[in-house]
Amino acid sequence: TLSPIFFAMNYESKWVGCVDDALVDINKLMALRVLSKPELKCDGKSDYYVSMDVSRSNKSSNNQSSIAVLKAKRNKEQRISHIQLVNIINLPNGLNFTGQAIEFKRIRKIYKAKIAICDENGLGKGLLDELLKEQIDPANGETLECWNTINTDDEPDDPHAEKCLYALHSQGINTEIIVNFIDMVESGRLQILEKTPNNNMEQIDRNYLTSVLLPHLHTDFFVEEVANLKLKHLPGGKLTTEQLTKRVDKDRYSAVSYGLWYI
Repeated sequence: TLSPIFFAMNYESKWVGCVDDALVDINKLMALRVLSKPELKCDGKSDYYVSMDVSRSNKSSNNQSSIAVLKAKRNKEQRISHIQLVNIINLPNGLNFTGQAIEFKRIRKIYKAKIAICDENGLGKGLLDELLKEQIDPANGETLECWNTINTDDEPDDPHAEKCLYALHSQGINTEIIVNFIDMVESGRLQILEKTPNNNMEQIDRNYLTSVLLPHLHTDFFVEEVANLKLKHLPGGKLTTEQLTKRVDKDRYSAVSYGLWYI
């Protein structure tokens, strides 16, 4: 019935909070928790983007692949005024790249996202290869068409595939991604879900748990991940992030920051 941050502080005696050189002021991030409920599909009028940080492991203790669903809110001049993190989805460990590609394509289809952003560093290359292929959805037998990238020379199976995939090579632009994330928090342009509702868990059905409660819970974990990150200055004015404790993952932060940078 409690958020993971509250439980860690009060029951596990873990330190949670700001440090010198913290990535962002955690109080400012908490102030961005203004969205009352997640969105489980597109609203038919807004621009959505889905971004993914890729992991691949059979161990439940390792990082999981995380998908952030971001909604761009525009003003009368069509400039982006706010970016809302309306959902975070973590894929179970043990899924191969084909399975992860199917899930990513399913989620983009649900939200009718304009662009899907995928980190192509390391393991991301394996997922990228699968996204360029056609898959069959095992749940309903539906064909999930192959995608084409908008920024690489990689060739999909179908030369006429929709150009909807941005292959993000984060190594060269990591500083820009970090600075942009800090700016989104400091300016208040990022909006995220409120804290996990305190409901009676014994009376909650599975559908409510997975569709309503889980996005709030993953947002709690996202805040915890950001609070665990320290800003590290490298030679030449470059920046990177460092985890204070390796027990706290950073997959949700990575997925969100990639999407924010692209938008």
